[in-house]
Amino acid sequence: EKEETIQCIMELCQKNNIKYLHGCEIYVCDNVEEKSRDNKYYHLVLICINETGRRNLNQIVSEANQSKYYGKPRIAFGRLKMYSEGILACSACMAGELDRTLMNYGYEEAKFVVERYKYAFNNRYFIELQSHTDEVQKNLNIQLLQLAEETGTPYIITTDAHYLTEEDQDYH
Repeated sequence: EKEETIQCIMELCQKNNIKYLHGCEIYVCDNVEEKSRDNKYYHLVLICINETGRRNLNQIVSEANQSKYYGKPRIAFGRLKMYSEGILACSACMAGELDRTLMNYGYEEAKFVVERYKYAFNNRYFIELQSHTDEVQKNLNIQLLQLAEETGTPYIITTDAHYLTEEDQDYH
């Protein structure tokens, strides 16, 4: 039934010249077995580029939901490489590993994060610049753009939006 629904959505998108993207924001940590506040998790956006990617994303989400901690589904970074075929990864918002590393540990450590994700996703990793006017985000964007240029990593411009109208906030 779910497969038919997805197929129907994809056909409607094609018919109306809309690019359908199947994706998900996930939480990544180093060790899903460690149940402590010291085991930091980071946001990461995954977007499927083909059917293999869709199946792999479903596997990632299923595994993540089996290892919840404080109600948050998480996947270990080491598992991502195993299921990365057919998936693009995007660095996410200020809660992503790249942005947090820039803020807390600096530019050189952030370069390591970029290279780690580029390796895990076979160079299908994008740095996100967010269009918010917050001063912290503006400063991050300058550094993120420099990182993208220096490491030869493509970048995208996004907005961290979770609902369309204020009335939707309760559902979110």
